[in-house]
Amino acid sequence: MSRGIRHGLFHDLRHTRPENDHRLDRKHQRGDDQTHLRAKRAADRSSCSRPERPRAIGGNVDRGHSTQQRGRRQGLAQRRRADNPQDRTRAEEEERNAGQRDCSRLCLGGSTLAVPAAGFMTCLETMRARLLRLPDACLRIESSRTARRNEYSRLRCGRRLRSSRSTSDRKPANEPRINGEMSTTMMSVPVAATLVLIAVIGHVMAFFWCLAGRHEWKLSRRTIYALPFRRDQISRELRNSLHLPMHAAILLVFLSLGFFADRSPLSFVCSLLLTATWAEIWHYASHRAFHLRALHWIHVEHHKSQVNSPFTAISFSLTEKLVFDLGLLGLLAAIDCFISLNFFGVAAWYVGYLVINSFAHANFELKSKHYLRFLGRVLTSTTYHSLHHARYTSNYGLGTRVLDRICGTEWEDYERVYERLFSEQGPLTRLRQKIDAPSVNPRVAPSLDTARLGKPFDVSREGSTP
Repeated sequence: MSRGIRHGLFHDLRHTRPENDHRLDRKHQRGDDQTHLRAKRAADRSSCSRPERPRAIGGNVDRGHSTQQRGRRQGLAQRRRADNPQDRTRAEEEERNAGQRDCSRLCLGGSTLAVPAAGFMTCLETMRARLLRLPDACLRIESSRTARRNEYSRLRCGRRLRSSRSTSDRKPANEPRINGEMSTTMMSVPVAATLVLIAVIGHVMAFFWCLAGRHEWKLSRRTIYALPFRRDQISRELRNSLHLPMHAAILLVFLSLGFFADRSPLSFVCSLLLTATWAEIWHYASHRAFHLRALHWIHVEHHKSQVNSPFTAISFSLTEKLVFDLGLLGLLAAIDCFISLNFFGVAAWYVGYLVINSFAHANFELKSKHYLRFLGRVLTSTTYHSLHHARYTSNYGLGTRVLDRICGTEWEDYERVYERLFSEQGPLTRLRQKIDAPSVNPRVAPSLDTARLGKPFDVSREGSTP
C-alpha cells in the first residue's frame, strides 16, 4: 500500500494512539487558564455552527476537516494543561474511552477500507430518508397525471355536447362513455331483462286471456261475437307466434349499433312520447297499405282469424313484423342522430303495445259502460278492433280513433255496437251485422200524389242489413 493511501486512510487512527499524545502537548504548551477558556468556547462555537458532514471513503477520509475530530483534539489539549493532576488523569481516561472510534471495515476488491462509523451511518440515514420519501413522490406524480387526464376528459365531453352528434363519431354502445354518459355496458342487467320481457310478454298475455275466457272470469263475461272459432285457428296462430321475439331481436340490433344510448329521465319521457306518436302514424299508414290488393299477401295471415281469439294478437307473418319494426325503429334511429333518445323509453312503448294489443284481440269488452263519454272519444277499445276483423275494412287505428276520423275510415255504427253489448240484446251473432240508428217516421204533407199512391213510402227499414 502506498504512502499516500496509508496517510489518507489511517490518518484518523494515528491521532487515537497513546504514543502520539506528546505531539499535542508540544503544540499547546503555551497556554494558561484564560487560553483554556477561550479555546473551549471556540470549540463549542465551531461545533454548533458547523454540523457534522458524512465522511468520504478514500483519500478524503479526515484531513483535519472534521469538526468533531478537531473539537476533540482541542478539548483534550486543554484538559492536559489543567493544573490539577487528578483532573488531568480523569480527563485522559475519559478521552481514551470516548475517543476510541468505532471503524467499519468494507471489503472492496479484496482490500479492506476503514470508514468512520459516524459518517457511514449518516450516509445510511440520508439514503433511508430519501427512499421513504420516494413513494410519496410517486403518488404526487400519479395524482398530477390523473388530474390532467380528468381535465382532458371534461373538456372533451363539453366539446362533444356543444357540437351536434353524428353517426361517424358515435361510440359503440358496449364502450363506456366519458363523464358518466354511459357507465354500463350495452348488455347490462336492466337492458337484458327488458329485452327478455319484450320477447315473452305477448305469449304471457295471450295465455292470461285464454284462462280468463275458459274459467269465465268477471272481466270476460261481456262477449262481442257469440261465434265459435275455426278448427285450425288456435294451432295456426300458435305457429305464427313462434317468431314473436323478433321485436326484441331487432331492437337489440339497433342498440348494438349505438342508438338509444341516453339514460336521463327527461330523455325517457321524450322517447316514450315520440315513439307512441310515430307508432300510431306508422301503424295506420302501413295497416291501410296492407289492405291494398298489391300488398294484401303481407297481411292476409293475420286476417284469417275473423273472430278474434287470445292468440290472434301474436299471429302475424314474418314480413309484416319486419316492415312494422324496421319502419318504426328506422325513423327513431334517424332522429337519435340529432336528439339522443332513451332505450328504456322505446322499450316501454313496446311493452305497452304488446299488452294493449293482446286485449284488443280478446273478443270480450273490458271497458265500462261510460267509457265512450270521456276516454273513448279518443282511444280505441276491443270492440273497435273486433269490427275490423269481422268486416275486414275500416277501423285501422292502433290505439286512437284520431286518424280514422280524419281519413273517414271509422265504422259509423261503432258506438251503437258498443252500447249494445251493455244492453239486453247482448253480443253480435253475425260477422257483418250492423246496427242502424233508430229512425223516426217522417211526416208527409198531404198532396194529390197521396190520394193517387195511397200510403206514403216509408223510408225507414227496421232490422239489420246482412
